[in-house]
Amino acid sequence: MISKSIFLRMMFLAFSAWGMEGEEPENPSSLLTRLGASYINSINSLKNPTQEIAENTAVTSFHWMGSKKVVEKVAIPLNGQNPTYRPIGWGNYSEKIEIHTLDGVRVTGNWAASEGLRTVIMFHGNGMNADHYRPWAKWFNQQGFNALALTIQGYPGSEGTSENLPKASALLVEAAFRFVIHEKNIPLDKIAVYGFSLGGTYATYAGRYLRVPVILQNTFTALGDIPLNIISQYFPSILGRAIARSNLDYHSPMPKLGSLGVFASWGSVPLNPYNNIENLKNTERPVMILFGEQDKLMGGQKGAQELYKARYGKDVEIDLNLFVKISKGEHCDVFLGNSKAEEQVKEFLKANLK
Repeated sequence: MISKSIFLRMMFLAFSAWGMEGEEPENPSSLLTRLGASYINSINSLKNPTQEIAENTAVTSFHWMGSKKVVEKVAIPLNGQNPTYRPIGWGNYSEKIEIHTLDGVRVTGNWAASEGLRTVIMFHGNGMNADHYRPWAKWFNQQGFNALALTIQGYPGSEGTSENLPKASALLVEAAFRFVIHEKNIPLDKIAVYGFSLGGTYATYAGRYLRVPVILQNTFTALGDIPLNIISQYFPSILGRAIARSNLDYHSPMPKLGSLGVFASWGSVPLNPYNNIENLKNTERPVMILFGEQDKLMGGQKGAQELYKARYGKDVEIDLNLFVKISKGEHCDVFLGNSKAEEQVKEFLKANLK
């Protein structure tokens, strides 16, 4: 990762240009976009090309979240939009699948069956796709849970685009549940969701509208808070807040759909507000929050506490079986390989998927 000193020098140059006498001040959205571009280019020039952790791109890509156009493009993975990519699957124990969202977009994914009906639907982070979730799927299978992951629209392996995130994410969640319920005959009360990073908002949407248990790992409070988490590391919070509150209101209406799928009883497919706080305030089922102690991108423990309080209330004593810290963990450090966290995830699922 690029050093703070290099980043600060880039910030200084950018702000010097921003404040030149006789020129129009650059608006916060354009400024953050330009800073993000410089930051990403610097990181890409230093990054080890053999690094295999796809989610490292989230740390760079989320620096683009400062304006309407930037936010709409955030779901284009920076580790390569490869139109010739062919899904590789999870190995012999799994099934490669294809399914269409309600607006006709073909998405791919993987299904790994275990014994019984209990199932975990996983939603991946930025810069990843369903194939990257083999370690998670293997672990869930070993605990006795079926596992599914679909590749987000526009990511390698799936068609379409996720530029309209509120619509695209809602339709991907619907497709995942439709596959599990209709194709695999799994009852809704046997399904839980796991969302990592960007995938957290898919998970909270499912928890809110489909009323299933939720596991969140290293995810954000709301989309517009991510620039604030980043900028506030280098500048006073008032500046970070001004940039973070740039124009993020880009919601487009849900198009007319021939079928409502698993939302048939609702009469419509609700848009995903892409705000985990809002979703969690309207979630009835249990929610487990895992976070990296040093995950500055998502706000670390402070951000995780906001998520917890949104679901359980501001005055409720924190249950450490539902609020799990990965000590010294950064954004890409998940519960896998942490024996205590693994046991807590297993017990959470067993308790809520009877």
